[in-house]
Amino acid sequence: MVRLQAGPGTELETRNSKPATAPASLDYSELEKDFPYSAIDTCATDGLCATACSVCINTGELVKHFRRTRQTASTQQWAARIATHFAATESVLRWSLPLGHAAHALIGANADRSSWQLIKSLFGDNALKWKPDTPHAAGPVPSTSRAGAQGRLLSVLYLADNRPASRRAC
Repeated sequence: MVRLQAGPGTELETRNSKPATAPASLDYSELEKDFPYSAIDTCATDGLCATACSVCINTGELVKHFRRTRQTASTQQWAARIATHFAATESVLRWSLPLGHAAHALIGANADRSSWQLIKSLFGDNALKWKPDTPHAAGPVPSTSRAGAQGRLLSVLYLADNRPASRRAC
């Protein structure tokens, strides 16, 4: 049985396989350190890997599971609040980005590091560190009228796969 640790408290087991043995000369510490980012954080989770896989394995579903197990109940509640009130979230961010850039320009990098330590002591690891290359807020989204949008309607054709599930490739 081979075990793969994908995150805190998450373990993937593969059965019916020979135990993995690594040659003594290889050092897997870099792979173990980089795996969460390379495999979990960068996966698009769109399921397109299943279309290219000859046995229809959708690793995106597995990655979604691993990502869910990383999050606490509090984190999931905050994500739901942000999603429910996205217009307010967007407004707050649209105002806070220019303020962050102004504060960074005003107090400088050294004071910025000190203020970051204070923020981190108050909010813990959940506080994001301000970086000078943080993008500026985008301008307001232009409004369009229905009349102006009418001339740009496109026809779209959707094709459904009506074959029985037993006859489909995946």
